Amino acid sequence: MGLRDVGCFVMWVTEQYLGETRWSLAVKKLLFEGRSAFQKIEIYDTACYGKVLVLDGVFQTSVHDEHSYHELITHPAMALAPSIDKVLIVGGGDGGTAREVLRYEGVEQADLVEIDELVINACKKHMPEIGAGAWTDPRLRLHFADAAKMVGQTDAGTYDLIVIDCSDPVGPAEGLFSPTFFADCKRALKPGGLCVMQSGAPSMMPAVFYRTVEALASVFGEARPVFGEVPLYASGQWSWTIAGARVCPDETHHERSAPFADTLRVYCPELHAAAFVAPVAGARRLKECSRLQQPG
Repeated sequence: MGLRDVGCFVMWVTEQYLGETRWSLAVKKLLFEGRSAFQKIEIYDTACYGKVLVLDGVFQTSVHDEHSYHELITHPAMALAPSIDKVLIVGGGDGGTAREVLRYEGVEQADLVEIDELVINACKKHMPEIGAGAWTDPRLRLHFADAAKMVGQTDAGTYDLIVIDCSDPVGPAEGLFSPTFFADCKRALKPGGLCVMQSGAPSMMPAVFYRTVEALASVFGEARPVFGEVPLYASGQWSWTIAGARVCPDETHHERSAPFADTLRVYCPELHAAAFVAPVAGARRLKECSRLQQPG
C-alpha cells in the first residue's frame, strides 16, 4: 500500500488483498500519518470518497459511504434486542457505531473499548463528522484497553447488546474472532441479549465469512447474517452477523428508531427484512454450518 505519482499532481492510495486484487483511490491530500504500538494509521482526503481511514494498508471507512456500514452493524440488532439499556462497542474507533447507538433514547450507557487510542484521536481531529455527537454524549464511556481481556473480566449479565466493530481477523483484531472471545461475550450478556459483529465479504473472503458465522452459532446457539453494500470495500459487498440464543428477524422494535427514522440514510424497516435474505448459493452453504438454525 502506498502513494504514487501519476501526473497532474494526482496521487493514489492502494489496498492490496492477498496479492490478488487491488483497489485504488485518487488522493487530494494526506491528512494524517502515524504509527501506534499496534498499527499504521493514515487518513486521506480522496477525490471520490472524501476522507478515508486506512489501517495497516486496509481501507476502514470513508465519509462518503460510512452510513452503509454503521447503520447496518447497528440498527438491525438494536431492533431485535429485547432491551437496549446498556451497550458495549468493541472497536469502532472512528465513532460511527457509537453515533448510531446513541441515537436511541433508550440507551442509558454505551461503553466503547478501543485498543488504539491514536485511532480515536486521529478520527476526532481529521474525521469529526463520523463521530459527530457521540464523543461528547455523556452516556458514552471510553476504555482504551484490550477488548478480549476487558470482556473476559466483565461481570456476567452486564450488557443488553455487544457490537463488535473490528477490522479483519489479522493484527490487533485477530483475537476478536475466536470462540473464547465469543464465549466471554455470551457470558457478559443479559439473558436474551444479542451480539453483532462484522463478518466480512461473503464473495471476496468466504472462508472468513462462513467460519465467523459458524463460530458465532456454535457459541450462542443461533446466528443470522445481514447483507449490505459498502462501496469502499473492494468487493462492494459486506456482511454483519447477529448472534444469540434466539434471533428472529421478524420480531422487531422499530418504534425505537421512529423518532430519528427520517435522518437515516440507509436503514429502514423494509431494508431490515431484505437484509437477512442471502443469495441462493450462500443460503445453501449457510444451512450446512453446524448448529446454524434456518427459518422453516
